[in-house]
Amino acid sequence: MAALALGLAGGFLFHLLGIPLAWTLGALAMAALVAILGGRWLMPAPLRNLARPVLGVLAGSAFSPTVIASMMTWWDAVVFVVLHSLLITLVGVVFFRRVCRFDRVTAFFAAAPGGLGELTLLGASLGGHMRTLALVHSVRIITVVAVVPPVLRLINGDIATGGVASATASAMLGI
Repeated sequence: MAALALGLAGGFLFHLLGIPLAWTLGALAMAALVAILGGRWLMPAPLRNLARPVLGVLAGSAFSPTVIASMMTWWDAVVFVVLHSLLITLVGVVFFRRVCRFDRVTAFFAAAPGGLGELTLLGASLGGHMRTLALVHSVRIITVVAVVPPVLRLINGDIATGGVASATASAMLGI
């Protein structure tokens, strides 16, 4: 109950500040702040085991036959993303092992680009430190979503809103 109240407070604060994705980022920021201050978020193993397949289905359901068929027209971008992901994971593992002194499993899952929930749950199930993984990925998401839009606005002037950008991306993918 306390986690829900803190998440709502963080979402409302971010909403008042006009931050993008206020309700999601506010709750994430509040959870990260509590973790940094030493608070503990406990997730019972049965609940964690139930969440893992649900997250897998949610992630996998984004790949419809139409999207998969359209991937053939942008294979060069897919190759770039795969190579970039491998490189950034390698650099991240070295950083987290040498600078942050994380164990191998935690360093790998903290460095890998991907979803907060999926990487945190999978990393924890393979022996990684769940609290550390959740914190690293939460900070990454909050930073990217809070910093990139204002920087793009500064560089490009007033850019399109998410709805227009989503419609344009959908049209480009043919979906």
